[in-house]
Amino acid sequence: CGGASCSGSLTGKDDCSSSCCKTAHGGWSDWKYTSSCVCDHATGTGYRPKTRSCTSPAPSCGGRSCSGSSTGKDDCSSSCCKTAHGGWSDWKYTSSCVCDHATGTGYRPKTRSCTSPAPSCGGASCSGSSTGRDDCSSSCCKTAHGGWSDWKYTSSCVCDHATGTGYRPKTRSCTS
Repeated sequence: CGGASCSGSLTGKDDCSSSCCKTAHGGWSDWKYTSSCVCDHATGTGYRPKTRSCTSPAPSCGGRSCSGSSTGKDDCSSSCCKTAHGGWSDWKYTSSCVCDHATGTGYRPKTRSCTSPAPSCGGASCSGSSTGRDDCSSSCCKTAHGGWSDWKYTSSCVCDHATGTGYRPKTRSCTS
């Protein structure tokens, strides 16, 4: 029969790359902070929460996922404060005894400040007054202005018969 043999290759391949994938193992994105520093004012410590995603690149075509956590936190305690409620300083006298000589009473004024410690980081201020006074009446005296008593005669009329004159002696005292 003598027919001719086939020409060309017995096998072949066509490009179909567009329907294939290259294996890609997952990689972490950069960290992103999710809020500002979260402070614990009872201890004065803090942290800043952060997240990242397995998208640089995302795992594909049988690639491994990222290892490790997608969440974390960084210390930011230097940005935090510890709550301190205010406390009174010691009393300080502002002057010596202030006397009311009309009544014989007196007081010594005093002050204090809310600085031991000063309130901070949301702490409560001191309660009570920053001024006061202590009694110091024992150091004061009541002013007593002298006053004359009524006249009292000490004898009857003393006469000078030579001149015909006389006087009646009298006395009084300075009392308070």
